[in-house]
Amino acid sequence: MENFYGYDEQFSKRMAQFHAETEGDCTAPAREKHLAIMACLIACGSANIFEKHIPRAISEGVTAEEVRELLYQASAYVGEARAYDFFAAAGRILGPAQVQPFNPDKAERLKAGEQAQTDIFGEGMRGFANAGEGADKIIHSRLVSNCFGDYYTRGAIDYRVRELITVCILLTLGDVKPQLTSHIKAAVANGNSKDYLKQVVLLLQPYNGYPRTLNALSAIESA
Repeated sequence: MENFYGYDEQFSKRMAQFHAETEGDCTAPAREKHLAIMACLIACGSANIFEKHIPRAISEGVTAEEVRELLYQASAYVGEARAYDFFAAAGRILGPAQVQPFNPDKAERLKAGEQAQTDIFGEGMRGFANAGEGADKIIHSRLVSNCFGDYYTRGAIDYRVRELITVCILLTLGDVKPQLTSHIKAAVANGNSKDYLKQVVLLLQPYNGYPRTLNALSAIESA
């Protein structure tokens, strides 16, 4: 990690050593380490560090398309207001987006989203878009068509890694225990072991601090 603390050289060196230790302890492939770190930075709101991290991620196996896909997926969890600065940061480093267009057909997005959600969470999620009444039904439909239909179906990043990304975002956001527990279970069901998730949580500790790290480890263990 480069010197982000020009006013305090000693702290900068200590953090650089800390990052080297946490990255060395994590057995995840470099590509997944970087996707996890960038997901965490988005949820932290750290656009400055995110922008500085992109070149290293690209040099170690993350593609420009994957950076864009990470941003699209993250926007569903952190919201447009928080994601905006990260799209701008990516644009400054990567230039204009060169990705497949979004499908404008709502019915097709809903159908594709339901299939993705079912593939990830199981048959119990089929029909979720129509569950409830009023505002509940509206948000369920949007979740299926937008979060899953618009983003999870786009390829480039498979379901296993997408669920890893989502867990990183949620554990960093904090105060989302029901969603975090659900996605931890989905991450495990799609090929991420609990031990692997714990390694990634520890990788993110310098960014997230001890309380969220401890909470995330506990959530993984009890999920």
